[in-house]
Amino acid sequence: MLSIGATSVDGFDALGYHWDVVEERAKEFGQTADRDQWRLVGPMHLAETREQAIQDVKFGLNDWCHYTQKVLAAPHFRAAGESFEERVAWVNESGLGVIGTPDDAIEQIERLEKQSNGGFGSYLMMDTEWANPAAQQRHYELFARYVKPHFQGVATGPKRSEDRAIRQHKELGNRVEKAVQAATDAHFEAAATDNS
Repeated sequence: MLSIGATSVDGFDALGYHWDVVEERAKEFGQTADRDQWRLVGPMHLAETREQAIQDVKFGLNDWCHYTQKVLAAPHFRAAGESFEERVAWVNESGLGVIGTPDDAIEQIERLEKQSNGGFGSYLMMDTEWANPAAQQRHYELFARYVKPHFQGVATGPKRSEDRAIRQHKELGNRVEKAVQAATDAHFEAAATDNS
């Protein structure tokens, strides 16, 4: 199943129901529904900071919103707001998408996982042309560098190590100081022995 409107206000609230329908229909045709094959689609634009992301989408967000409000015949995917600020707030606050940071993207995908009542296979980004090509490229780089590893598990070991280092920061620092002092003392003792 490809849930194009997964993050629309109606779609977000109905994800679990969508999957129930998929399972029912699969049974009717003697098939087994596989959540790993379920694709959810939604828009987002990422930058290093929310402020930068908002600045980036000044390039095309208003045009996109106008298109959804006046041209696209899809009421469930119609932008709200008339001003740029209202439209940014609508994207972020409604759950439709993310104009923010990689952490915001992770939170969005985790909300979708929870709302789906069991998970899904992939999150696909809707290319909205909210930002200029250079900012879009940076968006994809940030997604690949920070968001994908979070869900693929490749960051689990390093994150666990970082968390441990933070918890034991003082103790580890003391151990390093003692080790450096012991090595320094051993060096000077060896040098004094060699000079005698």
